[in-house]
Amino acid sequence: GVISKVFNSKEKKRNSLTLEQRIELSLKITQHRSIETINYLIKRSGTPGKRFPQRTTQPPFRNPIYKYFPSLYLAPQSMWVYGKFHHWSAGAFPGLLWKLHQYETDPAMKKYWENYAKAWSEPLQSLNYENPKDVTMNNLFVFMGWYEASMGKEKQKQLDVILAAANQLAKPYKNGTGSFHEKIGAFGSERKANSHDNQIHWHIFIDHVINVEQLLWAAKHNRDQVQAKIWQQQAIRHIKTIGKTLEAQQKTKDIGVWQRMYFDQNPASSTYGKFLFEEGKQGWKDDSIWSRGQAWFIYGACVTYQYTQDQQVLEIAKGAINYFLDNLNHRNFRKDFIAPWDFSYGQQKNPRTERDSSASAITAAGILKLLKVLPHSDPDRQRYIKSVDNFLWDLTASTYLPDIDKLNASILKYGCYVHPDALIGGSQENCSHGVIWGDYFLVDALLEYREFKGFKGLKKP
Repeated sequence: GVISKVFNSKEKKRNSLTLEQRIELSLKITQHRSIETINYLIKRSGTPGKRFPQRTTQPPFRNPIYKYFPSLYLAPQSMWVYGKFHHWSAGAFPGLLWKLHQYETDPAMKKYWENYAKAWSEPLQSLNYENPKDVTMNNLFVFMGWYEASMGKEKQKQLDVILAAANQLAKPYKNGTGSFHEKIGAFGSERKANSHDNQIHWHIFIDHVINVEQLLWAAKHNRDQVQAKIWQQQAIRHIKTIGKTLEAQQKTKDIGVWQRMYFDQNPASSTYGKFLFEEGKQGWKDDSIWSRGQAWFIYGACVTYQYTQDQQVLEIAKGAINYFLDNLNHRNFRKDFIAPWDFSYGQQKNPRTERDSSASAITAAGILKLLKVLPHSDPDRQRYIKSVDNFLWDLTASTYLPDIDKLNASILKYGCYVHPDALIGGSQENCSHGVIWGDYFLVDALLEYREFKGFKGLKKP
């Protein structure tokens, strides 16, 4: 009751707050939603850490039983669709809980977040990470928080888990095994390109670009300086390989950003090590501008510069940010700073197409990582600060981040996993709902903003 009186606010009142106050309000709402999610998942599995939230969907209101017994779905009514620990996004929820532990100042609640963060983190320790699929999401984002919150043997154990995953990710490709292709200079795996030539090539998944942080953080904490240097150089090369490829396609062929990139891995070929073609998959078309794909790359490039201050990486990161912002400023999207799920689809087909709040949250988090180390003399610095302000102002609006009296399980609304009509023509469950990675990167951005601005305990709105 007290929380409701203090933190529920109509849009008119929320607009009267400063951005800093809105961020504090949003973090309080985040705490409330996360407690609801913990209770919801425990009620359904009986054991903390057994089920991991992925995205939300609406319950079947057509069944009258839910009208009379709404508690069957345990409010909020926009319930979580969940999976087990091996899903690519499993680490987002425990990672979010560790961030709330970092934010918390009350000792009792700090212990609460720690206990449940551990409960949802422990199952991920058993993953072997042989597949580079989203290592960072399920490893570093989880165990970095645990490492920072612990001491002694417990702290060392989390470091060992992170280093082991980094070592697995960094294994050079040879005779069909390993993740890093030395000739191409990028992490990936062998994959058949069914929609093109039906041949196996070296495949790079744009979503996995955030894995560079696994190596960069691990390199800083690795006592083996030779190995640490290799890990850092692999991360830098990965960003440069993708960045230069994207830049060439965007400038010369007007092709946006895609989910899958294919390179020639045949040593006998005249194009060995060269980029071959792309596949859109989660974007509208192979040559369209998929907003979350661009956001993933922005985050990876910004983090790489944050750790290395490599000047070529800085130019790549800035180019990626500017490309995103230039497309966001298209006349069709002046309503707010929440990116459409695909810029090209919004520009060419439907300007009112669904947004993807997670794309803007990921981008804001990435830019903030860059701003922490970007020289004050950089000509784009003020533009980036203003853009972050705009991103967070809209992400913290009640349209996207509803008050706690609204029936909504996720923190953010209007995430788009896969667009149902443009791509698969089926279920509506994958778009316009909450996605757990959107929640994670929102909280990451909010906490990064607090640190960047240097404010600690503002007065409650």
